[in-house]
Amino acid sequence: MLQWTFLLLTNKLHVVLWLNDNNGAVLALLTLIYVLTTFLIFYANLSSVKEMQKSREEENRPYIVVYLRYLNNGGVEFVVKNIGKTLAKNISITSNPDIDYPKERPLSKSNLLNNTISNMAPDFEYSGLLEKVWDLKDKEGNFPTYAITVFYIDTKEKGYKEEYVLDFNVNVDLKNPVQRDIHDLVQDFSGYRQDNLKSMKELNRRIQDLSHEIKTEKNQEK
Repeated sequence: MLQWTFLLLTNKLHVVLWLNDNNGAVLALLTLIYVLTTFLIFYANLSSVKEMQKSREEENRPYIVVYLRYLNNGGVEFVVKNIGKTLAKNISITSNPDIDYPKERPLSKSNLLNNTISNMAPDFEYSGLLEKVWDLKDKEGNFPTYAITVFYIDTKEKGYKEEYVLDFNVNVDLKNPVQRDIHDLVQDFSGYRQDNLKSMKELNRRIQDLSHEIKTEKNQEK
């Protein structure tokens, strides 16, 4: 027992003597550990600050969205709106393919899609009426799909790009099935009416020709 105690005291003494002899090296090692620990803490704090700054920027940035708004009368509007919290500047909007509605004044030729919008305040919107939903069908009965791209900057000149797909084939079935059916009936009735008018005109012409022939025969008999 005494031997083990003596050995333990001897080892401790050796450690103390080694520390005294290598005091500079020990301090250097402890300093290095302290510096590394401080750097890791600083890096972790810096990452947290960057995440907080990014979240704050996302919360306070402009955000331009493009969507379709369906009206109760069957019409559909093309809407551009800033749903962000700050001013958006130099907004540029492109569509592929071009939006050729309304037919009298196509949206693709309007200032909204041809020119740069200087600025849009938060919650501000531009909208343009396209057509009645059922008038957007092509000859095959399909509705158009548009790929919309929006470029803009914020007040700090940071740029943003948003991309949207406006697919009428999906939205029409969900939003306006009743109006489409009624319109189809109206179209059928209009076609029937036009055909009926043509038939009536032809019948009147034949009656007039027959009446003329009868008068001619009577005159000849006299």
